[in-house]
Amino acid sequence: MPLPETIPQLFREAARQFDRPIVLSSKRDGVWVPISHKQLVERVRQLTAGFFDLGIRKGDRIAVLSESRPEWTITDLATVGLGGALVPIYPTLTPDHVEHILTDSGARLCVVSDGIQLAKVLHLVPKLEALEFLVVLDPADWSDDAPVMSMHELEARGARRLDAEPDLPERLADELRPDDLATLIYTSGTTGKQKGVMLTHRNFVSNIHATFETALKLDPSDIALSYLPLSHILERTAVYAYLNVGASLYFASSFEKVAAEFREVRPTVGTSVPRFFEKMYETICGLGKSAGGVKSLIFERALKAGDHVARATHSGQSPHPMVQLEYNCVSNRLVFDKWRDALGGRLRFFLSGGAPLSSDIAYAFLGAGITIYEGYGLTETSPVIAINNAAAWRIGTVGKPLSNVSVKLAEDGEILVSGPSIMQGYYNLPHATAEAFTEDGYFRTGDIGMLDAQGYLKITDRKKDLLKTSGGKYVAPQPIENALKFSNLISQAVVIGDRRKYCSALIVPNREALGPVLLSKGIKLDDRETLLSDPRVLEIYEQVVRDLTGHLPRYEQIKKIALLPNELTIESGELTPTLKVKRKVVAERYGDVIESMYSDADVAGAG
Repeated sequence: MPLPETIPQLFREAARQFDRPIVLSSKRDGVWVPISHKQLVERVRQLTAGFFDLGIRKGDRIAVLSESRPEWTITDLATVGLGGALVPIYPTLTPDHVEHILTDSGARLCVVSDGIQLAKVLHLVPKLEALEFLVVLDPADWSDDAPVMSMHELEARGARRLDAEPDLPERLADELRPDDLATLIYTSGTTGKQKGVMLTHRNFVSNIHATFETALKLDPSDIALSYLPLSHILERTAVYAYLNVGASLYFASSFEKVAAEFREVRPTVGTSVPRFFEKMYETICGLGKSAGGVKSLIFERALKAGDHVARATHSGQSPHPMVQLEYNCVSNRLVFDKWRDALGGRLRFFLSGGAPLSSDIAYAFLGAGITIYEGYGLTETSPVIAINNAAAWRIGTVGKPLSNVSVKLAEDGEILVSGPSIMQGYYNLPHATAEAFTEDGYFRTGDIGMLDAQGYLKITDRKKDLLKTSGGKYVAPQPIENALKFSNLISQAVVIGDRRKYCSALIVPNREALGPVLLSKGIKLDDRETLLSDPRVLEIYEQVVRDLTGHLPRYEQIKKIALLPNELTIESGELTPTLKVKRKVVAERYGDVIESMYSDADVAGAG
């Protein structure tokens, strides 16, 4: 049978082949409510017909401003099924960003989750010439003259249309071609104005086949727990892949409830970002080290044994026999079994993407018997370019390029990519599109990397993120930041140093892990501001930084640090929705703090 060429083909064939009782599930009033393949197909058909009955046609844009939930995916499948282009909008974005995306995309209809998201859009309606319809998923109040209807009403309208034209959704889907536009996804805006990335059905389907069928090999018995935003292209593509193989997908109620729902769902596979693994590691280390006495000693030894066994095994060597014995008889039973149970106890692997994964974190999880395959890609590449998998896995790299992707390096080390998953361009931005490609048609990723002798790709940094000290030395900040975050005392870190004499760092302490350390040193400080300015606390962090970065070349070593009282967040504008640091915003917001790290006399060894 030929491979699907469009998303509706992929979805319809999977539903026909697998016909599972649970394909999507979410919680309602604390109870998991499943949706079967039959129910999903019918709801997608009704919504497709409902959109069509409103006058939405092929090529029109439909925006969705909602948290992840089954209705998000139903909206997605209905939109692409009639030939429209879905425009995802992160629910964490401010009204200004929402206005830009709705205006630039020219969306005719916007689906919102609830009254909070509805309020962001309602006041924009007079400004948005193209926007005609608003659809709300959860009950919300709106005035009678507002262009708003509920999802239930729209699906009912579609059901009536299907009574007259029962084959309408199938006919619309059959008219689609692989190079038809499937989505406009707006970039996170770390380096400027958000741009709409144009991706086709071919882009998605080719990437799903190469990533999830060929490399990672999902199968119908897999169960996934989804907690990343579906606005993130990695999660959305993964959902298509789960549908494609007949896997069961559960949507987490919220990020705060993920830990409990891992134990309920007991997933076999999942996608995540490095920050999730960092936070989990911080939490586990905090619990282990605060247990006290023999328990803390066992925990510390287990971490060391796990790391030794993981590194030796992964490199094809034999662990030290005594360490292996301790690992088998003590570490696994008393520590790592609990770690795995916290994730449900039957996880096959995680796929990590969106940002660099610390090798130390990867080895820590591998030592606990939890596999994390790191991959690499961008929105513009649909998204996966390279990926680790069971057949080809090397921690510290992002794996080998996909079988249908061509990767080469420019003279300056920039990664260039070609293949069927590469975007068509930036919406209404022909100049930016032209700049994004080389003369021979390769996409410029903006990332610096290297390919080793075995073909594994390693990312060294973002081209635009490279710092250049006043001494002319180039510094890649992300590897240093990853090294710092490996300490459970450090929650977040931002390296500073562009056009400066030396590198410094803004550090957000992990207050939960810091508490026991202060207690052990007899330091009692309750006020957050006082705590972070206390020389004794600063000395603790200076020692941590020296231990973690002392091996680096002198010009990459962190000479000064400053402790920040609050976490960098999406809501504060310091992080993008994909949790990348907005360095310009951070530099402006903490300008005085940064200047204070450079106001002293020259630091010895500044390089």
